Amino acid sequence: MNRKPILPVITLFLVAVMALSSCSLLHNKTVGAPEQPAQALRTITVPGTGKVTLVPDIAYINIGVRNEAAEVSSALSANNAQATAIADAIEAPREIDVERARRAAERARERIRAGSPEWDVDRAVAALERALSRLKVASEAAGR
Repeated sequence: MNRKPILPVITLFLVAVMALSSCSLLHNKTVGAPEQPAQALRTITVPGTGKVTLVPDIAYINIGVRNEAAEVSSALSANNAQATAIADAIEAPREIDVERARRAAERARERIRAGSPEWDVDRAVAALERALSRLKVASEAAGR
C-alpha cells in the first residue's frame, strides 16, 4: 500500500488555522480602545421530531443463470431457457392470487410454530416472507 504521510498535511492545516485565527484577533482589536465584553451569541432553538416515509417506485433485481457445456451454443441455449423461465415466473401485482398467498402464509406460520424436525424452519420463514410480500404488493396495488 502506498500511503502518503499524513503528518505534514495535518501540521500545515494546524499552522494555517492558527495564522487565520491570529489575523482575526488582530483585526477585531482596536489600539488604545478599552476591551468590551463579548456579546452573547444569538440563537434560536426549535425542538421537534419528524418522520419521512417514501414508497420506492423502482426496484433493481439482478438474477443470473450459469451453465457449462461442451459447446457455447448449448450453454447459451440453456441460459436462455432458464432466463425465460425466471421471467415467466415473475408475477405482476394484478396477477397475485391473494387467497393462495394467505394460505401459504398460514401454512408457513403453522410450520414455524410447530418447529418440527421434519420441516426446515428457515425455509418456512422464507416462505412466510414471500407470502407476506405478495400480500403487501397486492394490497398496495388494490389501493391505488
